[in-house]
Amino acid sequence: MSLSGILIYCLRAATFAVVTCALYALVCLLRGRKLRPGRLVALAYLAALIQITVLRGGVDWAQLMTTTRDAPRLVPLQTTMEELRAGAWPLIYHAVGNMIWFVPLGALLRKRSVLVALLAGAGASVCIELMQYLLMTGVTDVDDVIFNALGALLGWTLARLTLAIFSCFCYNRAK
Repeated sequence: MSLSGILIYCLRAATFAVVTCALYALVCLLRGRKLRPGRLVALAYLAALIQITVLRGGVDWAQLMTTTRDAPRLVPLQTTMEELRAGAWPLIYHAVGNMIWFVPLGALLRKRSVLVALLAGAGASVCIELMQYLLMTGVTDVDDVIFNALGALLGWTLARLTLAIFSCFCYNRAK
């Protein structure tokens, strides 16, 4: 996929996230509940993630009833090795792209243990892969689960590191 194609997907995901958050805010308002910014951020991220990974160009409901699904790719790193042979861009698009989308999940879980972040990344990825398989909106691949979990781990690590650096900076400035 080209860079412009990626930007179009990101714009669709951002639009879907904004609409989802607006609906959530409306429901909170109608129910007389306080709108929590942390939940709003998490909801925006999850909505964008679902849009970019599962819904993509939409679900063809007629196709679901008439077409057989492709077999899931269950051999670890098989797709990654194929992409490595195809060139740098397919590998970067697949590996780095899958990790980037899960960095925010790890960052959101920065107050939890590293194992929780890793398992949440893997668990969310398995759910996404299952939805892609059932809705026929993507290729179900174990490599995606691996890279998504690594992305959550990276996000957790970066968030913790940023907090540690910021804490040191603030502590030293207070002296």
